[in-house]
Amino acid sequence: MLSHRHSRALRRGASTIAFAAVVLATAAQAQIEPQGSVGTTQEAAGEDAGAGDVVVTGRRAALQAADERKRRSETIVDSIVADDAGKLPDNSITEVLQRVSGVSIVRFAALGDPDHYSVQGSGVQVRGLTGVASRLNGREIFSANNGRAILWSDVTPELMAAVDVYKASTADLIEGGTGGQIDLRTKMPFDFNGDWHVAGTGELSLGDMANKADPMGSVLVTKSFDTGIGRIGVLADVAYSQFSSLSQFIRTEPYFKTRIDSKDYYIPGGFTYGDEAFQYRRYGIYGAVQWAPTEALTFTGSFFQSRYKSTSSDYGAQVSSQTLAVDPATSEFDSNGLLLKTNSLFNRDPNTF
Repeated sequence: MLSHRHSRALRRGASTIAFAAVVLATAAQAQIEPQGSVGTTQEAAGEDAGAGDVVVTGRRAALQAADERKRRSETIVDSIVADDAGKLPDNSITEVLQRVSGVSIVRFAALGDPDHYSVQGSGVQVRGLTGVASRLNGREIFSANNGRAILWSDVTPELMAAVDVYKASTADLIEGGTGGQIDLRTKMPFDFNGDWHVAGTGELSLGDMANKADPMGSVLVTKSFDTGIGRIGVLADVAYSQFSSLSQFIRTEPYFKTRIDSKDYYIPGGFTYGDEAFQYRRYGIYGAVQWAPTEALTFTGSFFQSRYKSTSSDYGAQVSSQTLAVDPATSEFDSNGLLLKTNSLFNRDPNTF
């Protein structure tokens, strides 16, 4: 692959340590300024604000929650926690998982299909092993993909509260994951303070090669009620995302031993060049109900659905023949006679060579 999709995400806000350091340093300096210069500083800040605001956000709470879960766990586990509803840091669960140490993802459409590049990845390996079991809120789930795990790229990340990666088993874990287990955790109504809570996310990305605008968004609504039969909480979440990419490729056929002018050379059997256009649309729906008749007893019911529709088109030109030859006088070879460069690749006469 020569080049892949470059994307520019049009987002409001920034989250970098550099910006945070600058803002903290500015705030500290403002505190030690003499009182007589405060008005001047505020006026200057007001003038600069018209040129554009820089909003700095942090993920300290999410990182602390992930560290605390890892510390309290009885086995080896790594977690990625969303700092708020619908705010996992990537566009797919596969991309989220590659942030965990010891987890690698497959960059092709499938393990045996290196001809098709996957921008967001397709498979997950834990410590180099593909036998990874998948769970949703502690319950085993699978999909019709000729394996025990779901297709992680099919899951809408906006519906997730956290992702846990178990690298070792304990007695309470369902068996079956030789490489490990991955648990997708969703938000629950009782995770909030009980009042009406509405959260929404929106994003628009533009690929400079695909030249298409891709919208993404999610909405979460939850509320808890105190009733005569106990506390009842409801939660609903919907999400939609679209992704477009354009990958360009050059593929070389195997090299064949070819005798030219009483000398052996290695000439490729052809080549293919072109591009692959890919687009998916992903829909996600999630709902949860919790009922706590007493402080020590909680019933939970949930509904989860993620749908994925993708289209891909390959466009290219192919030259393939085992009788290709070159003019050695105008070609470059390495020390083993392997063709490196030529200005003329042609079919020789198989009868006369």
